[in-house]
Amino acid sequence: MKIESRFDHAVVQAGQPCVVHVLLTLSAPASASDNPRPGLNIAAVIDRSGSMSGEPLDYAKQSVSLLLDQLGPEDRFSLVVYGSDVLPLVEGLRTSDKTHIKSIVENIECDGMTNMSGGWLKGIELVSRDSDSDDVRAVLLLTDGHANEGITDHDKLMALGKDVNDQQSIRTTCLGLGQGFDEDLLDGISSAAGGRFYYIESPEHAPEVFKEELGGLLEVVAQNVEIDLTMADGISGVAQLTGYPWKADGPNCKLIVGDFSSDQVKHVLFAVELPAITDLSDTLIASMRMSYAAVGKESVQIKIAKQDLVIGVGDNEDSSPPDPEVLMHIGIQEAAEARKQAVVNIDDGDVDSATRVLEAKRDKLRTMAPSAANPDALIREADELDRRATELRESHDIMENRKFMVSESASLSKADYMNTQSARRRRGKGPGSS
Repeated sequence: MKIESRFDHAVVQAGQPCVVHVLLTLSAPASASDNPRPGLNIAAVIDRSGSMSGEPLDYAKQSVSLLLDQLGPEDRFSLVVYGSDVLPLVEGLRTSDKTHIKSIVENIECDGMTNMSGGWLKGIELVSRDSDSDDVRAVLLLTDGHANEGITDHDKLMALGKDVNDQQSIRTTCLGLGQGFDEDLLDGISSAAGGRFYYIESPEHAPEVFKEELGGLLEVVAQNVEIDLTMADGISGVAQLTGYPWKADGPNCKLIVGDFSSDQVKHVLFAVELPAITDLSDTLIASMRMSYAAVGKESVQIKIAKQDLVIGVGDNEDSSPPDPEVLMHIGIQEAAEARKQAVVNIDDGDVDSATRVLEAKRDKLRTMAPSAANPDALIREADELDRRATELRESHDIMENRKFMVSESASLSKADYMNTQSARRRRGKGPGSS
C-alpha cells in the first residue's frame, strides 16, 4: 500500500489562522498473477416478501446464480431468504457443487412481510462460522422494502453493522431494488459496515450490480486499512470531509478505510483549522500511521506505514496557488454535500430550496473547474447537479430522485467514481431515463 499526502496550499501565511485541506491518496498494489487470492466467505441475503413477486425475485435468483459462477471450489457460500420468517437455505457450503445450490435457488418463492434484520443477522452468523482467518467475509443484502419486522430502529442496525465490521471484519453491502426500500437505512448500514450501497432502479440491473460488487471482493489485496492521526499541539479543529467511518478523540483521530482490491485507489479529504503560526519554518500538522493486512501468496501480514504531515509557512509576500488535484476533490465533496442538503430539503417538503441548493453548487463547480486537475470531472458533476435540479423543477418522480441522490452522495463521498458512473449508466438505460 502506498500513501501520498498533499495540501490545497503548500505554504500558509504566517501570523494568520486559516483552514487547510489535506488530501490523502491511498493506492493498492496489483495482485500478482501467481498469487492465489484469499478465500471468499459470502452470504447472499434475499428479500422474498410479497412485493418481490415476479421480475424482482426472478432477477434476484439470476444474480445469485451469476455470483455462484464466479466463486471457486474452495470458497464458502451461504444463502438466506426472509419474509416474515428467516430461512437459511445454504449454510457455508463449499461451492464445488454449484448445481445443487442453484437448484435450491430456483425453488425460492415469495411470502410474508420484511424481517430484514433477522435475515441480515442470520447471514452474518453463517459467514462467521468455520471461516479461515485469511478469508474475505461479506454479506450482500438485497431488499425492495422497509424493515417492518424484527429490529427496525435505524441507529441500532447501523451500530450493529459497525460492530460486526470492526470486530469480525465482515462487511455488508446493501442493494436497494425499485422504489419501496428505505435508502437512508441501507446507506447507513453499508457505510457503517464497510460496504457499498447500490440503488437498483430496475430488476434487470440486479445481476450486473452483483457482478460489480463481487469483482472487488475477488481481488482483495489489503484488508482492514486504518489511518490514525495524532494532531500536533495547538491543532484541535479537524474534520473529515469524505464518507468513511471516523472517530475523533481529542488530538487522536481514527479513520476506517476498509478493504482494497487490486490497483484500487481511494481518496480521503480533511479540513484542518490552523492557528496563527509565527515561525517561518515548516510546521508539523499531524503524525499519521496506516495499518493494514497485506494479502500475500501464502499468508496475511500486518503492515504499518508512518508519515508526518508537514506544511510550509511563509511571510505575507509568499503566495501558494491552490493544488489542482486537491481542488478537484474539494469540488467532488461539495457536490456530494449538495445532494445531502437537497435530500434534507425534500424531506422538509421544500423542493424549491432543494433545487436552489443544487443550482448554486452547479454554478460553483463550473467556476472551480478551470483550476482543477480534471476540469471535465467537475463539469460533469455540475451537469449532473443541473439534471437533478431540472427533474425536481419539472416535478419528475421526486422520491426516485431522492433515492438516486442518496446513492450518488454515498459513492461520491468516498470518491468512488467507478460505482457512480456505473449507476449513472444503468439509470440512462432504465425506465424513465432522460
